[in-house]
Amino acid sequence: MIRLAADNIEQPWRLIWLGLFAHAALLILTAGLFDHELYLHEVPAISLSIGLITAGLIALCLPHCIMRSANADRETAMRILFGVVAGGLVLRLMMFWTVPALETDLYRYLWDGAVVAIGFNPYAFAPSEIAGTGTPQALKDLATEAGYIFERINHRDVRTIYPPVAQLFFASAYLAETWSITAWRVVCLLCECTTLWLLIRLLDELGRSRLWAALYWWNPLIVKELMNSAHMEAVLIPVLLGAVLLAVRRKNVLACLALALAAGIKIWPVLLLPLVLRPLLSEPRRLATAVGLTFVCLLALALPPILAGLDQTSGFVAYASEWRRNGALNPLLEVMFQYLLSAYGSADGGLANVLARGVAAAAVGGVAMLVSVLPVRDARDMVNRMAWVVLALFLMSPAQYPWYLAWIMPFMVLRNPLMGVQLAAVILPVYYASFYFRGHNIEWVFNDIVVYLMWLPIWLVLIIELKEPLSRGWARLSNFGHT
Repeated sequence: MIRLAADNIEQPWRLIWLGLFAHAALLILTAGLFDHELYLHEVPAISLSIGLITAGLIALCLPHCIMRSANADRETAMRILFGVVAGGLVLRLMMFWTVPALETDLYRYLWDGAVVAIGFNPYAFAPSEIAGTGTPQALKDLATEAGYIFERINHRDVRTIYPPVAQLFFASAYLAETWSITAWRVVCLLCECTTLWLLIRLLDELGRSRLWAALYWWNPLIVKELMNSAHMEAVLIPVLLGAVLLAVRRKNVLACLALALAAGIKIWPVLLLPLVLRPLLSEPRRLATAVGLTFVCLLALALPPILAGLDQTSGFVAYASEWRRNGALNPLLEVMFQYLLSAYGSADGGLANVLARGVAAAAVGGVAMLVSVLPVRDARDMVNRMAWVVLALFLMSPAQYPWYLAWIMPFMVLRNPLMGVQLAAVILPVYYASFYFRGHNIEWVFNDIVVYLMWLPIWLVLIIELKEPLSRGWARLSNFGHT
């Protein structure tokens, strides 16, 4: 085997990191341009979008560098890995000197954390209700103390959507330092470091090079969304990957419990339960234990929001019935159902919305069940099937925010990465251009034109590259059904 000179292998890594470093440095230098007090039309949303797209194009070179580094000697490979770890950490630390660019979700996190920390149910009151006569005085005092944090909470008429385990992470930031964006970012950074450690452990289990972790650790969109904007996906991913690691090691009962905890951060990891339970079909006692313990855990986590009431002011109800942003597929489904309903004499837009969401939910649920039919062959097969479920969720979700890429990107590290997903990491920052259109009162241009242009190449590439594996999977499933 021909060994390449170390300098020839390491130089592309240095160039990629310098490009990503330059992008992070620009976020620091332009932090004042994203001040929350500015009017939306004054914020350079287009420039933010272009910068993220450019950084994403640079990161597209990573798979080539990783495969090329397979020819490196052990000393060089270890040096590259150290550079990957240190480089990604530096990029994340740089985000502490940036302003959350065009995102306000973290203000809800800080408020929820404070409410939990002083002993109140975060699901009981929407922020808009705090000034009401039925609100405890302690919460009114807390809102006054919060100041601008409270004033910047988005969707103020809706009670929080974040499940109980997520609330514990929010509360930990408040207890570390009250009303501190920095404290919350420290929580996110610790979780991100845990994610990296778990990715490396999983890569070892799967027999893949540890350098594949760079696809996640150096991804500029991940760095922006989980450290600059500090989205709570940062705390979801390590718990999810903990469940994946347990499943890969065939500790399925514990994996189910870990998935239940992940569902306590964001609900969707329950979709992976059928797949993790599948290997236990031949062990009824362990299966019963896993199902029973998981059910009890999920029930305990569901009780606080259920007891607070699941009406239209509940964030869970609002998200399931109304949230739709940055997606192309769901609006197309809704238009299709609206046309069909109109053909039968009905103009009920609400029903079209329900039908579109129902089809999307059924499709994702169907994928989760289909991948669980065949026996799991090995660890790689388990991870690959999980990737199918998460990819279906990512593509079918009515809301398709850029930070949702964090759901699927770890699985691109653990299996052969899909070009369509890598392309999504480059194109999804177009979402930030929507703030430009909104600031100039022409948001319809983005919603009716730009969003479809954004998703079209992603879907085309995915359809092309998934056609063959989908055909093979369906053939295996058909053969299994006839045996």
